[in-house]
Amino acid sequence: MSLENGKMDRREFMKTASSVVGTTLIDVLPKVIVLEDTGEIIPTASSIETVFTTLLGDREHRQRRKESDEYGVYLWEEEFALEDGGSAEFAYMRKGRHKVGGGAISTKIYVYFFDTDGMPEGGDDLAEFVKGIWIKK
Repeated sequence: MSLENGKMDRREFMKTASSVVGTTLIDVLPKVIVLEDTGEIIPTASSIETVFTTLLGDREHRQRRKESDEYGVYLWEEEFALEDGGSAEFAYMRKGRHKVGGGAISTKIYVYFFDTDGMPEGGDDLAEFVKGIWIKK
């Protein structure tokens, strides 16, 4: 990590995120909602926030979007700068079809990378929420 600006390059970021997802995210287990109609277990807003806070650390970031429905948050995006001048975004998407943002076949947190012009350069799954547990991808 560059000590001058607190930003990581992509390799450092993925290495750090991978180690965090494998350990710290398990700490958010009690923060879930069980949907009465389906029995599905979904994370609460505070659980998602804990995951983002853990992954972002003290990096400067901004919330791009946060959308909710009667069950809670289904889309949440946090953007932050990378050392190469580009940016990255953590995106939480809850399983299902949604009014904004489309839909997902499972509840996951993704990371997307953008170049200096804001054009997408790829991304990856970081974790999937299965039966109340964040599983490293």
